[in-house]
Amino acid sequence: MSQSSGRRELYIILGTVAALVALSTTLFVLSSRGELNLASLLGTKNLGELIAPPLPLSSVVEDPQWQDHSSNDYSDRLWTFLVIAEGGACGDACAQALYLTRQVRTALGRETYRVRRMLLLTAPPGSALTALIEAEHPDLVTAQLAPEQLRSLFSAQPNLDPYLAGQYFVVDPEGWLMLRYVPGEDGKHLLSDINFLLKNSPEKR
Repeated sequence: MSQSSGRRELYIILGTVAALVALSTTLFVLSSRGELNLASLLGTKNLGELIAPPLPLSSVVEDPQWQDHSSNDYSDRLWTFLVIAEGGACGDACAQALYLTRQVRTALGRETYRVRRMLLLTAPPGSALTALIEAEHPDLVTAQLAPEQLRSLFSAQPNLDPYLAGQYFVVDPEGWLMLRYVPGEDGKHLLSDINFLLKNSPEKR
């Protein structure tokens, strides 16, 4: 192989890699804004229920992860497993959802750092919930939202009940609620979907 041919092949490889990175970033941004159904486009058989269009959780929940993302730097953005609790209590079904999301996150191994878990409350946590978090979920992020704000957010998806005990969600790194899992799932569907999303999203470090 001549030197010029070798350089030409190197340029082709570098150009292909650059194009793939640019394409994946563009697809991710458009999907996050609700302008593109990335899951359908890529042909994935998502196992969770796709929320289309996705709900802008970041518009009602103030969280540093979802604020000030004017740049194209995705390195600090995390995916979120979300559980919603009515009021400041977390019953048996809610506790089971917290357990499942914890187990799935642990099962990600080297990719664990790219996912966090959040419990969204509509009132300050009671003593029982505080004790549960301290004992079993010390890494859990908690956030509080007024009930009317939560209802307003879900008004675009009238078939979804935000207070259905035991359900859990996937939120993308820009704060869009995009996948839902019904109560009683064993976590395998969530693990399959999040593995796919982590593999195909551009915020990889």
